[in-house]
Amino acid sequence: MTQTTDANDIKDKMTDAGAQVAADIKQSASHAVSDATDTVAERVENVADATAAARDELPGDSPVDPVLGQAVDVLGQVAEHLRGADLNSVARDVSDLAKRHPVLALGGAALVGFAAARFLKAGPAPDRETLAGDPWIGHEERL
Repeated sequence: MTQTTDANDIKDKMTDAGAQVAADIKQSASHAVSDATDTVAERVENVADATAAARDELPGDSPVDPVLGQAVDVLGQVAEHLRGADLNSVARDVSDLAKRHPVLALGGAALVGFAAARFLKAGPAPDRETLAGDPWIGHEERL
């Protein structure tokens, strides 16, 4: 009977530990999303400011003036929305966007993939000791 009690105690402790780990991960992810959305919001605001500055440089009767004005307004709204977003709302918004515009979602995913590949490729070059044992280094020169 004590083995069953011990097993139940261990099970309860493991369940509690798992729940705590899940809560910690969710909190860390929430902080990371909050930091990222703040950074993106700041960049969107910078684009809105640059667009507004470009609009100010154009003559008042320019045909692109209304378009730039609308772009500034939309960018401002996007930045404001991002500043108030949490993990759940960002996930919901991304999901809704992907459902409404699947081609846009696939294109965005491709762009993120290309950017990640460029980022990883731009890392520091491996040192000579690491490359010394690689049989493929320099093979194109021997052809």
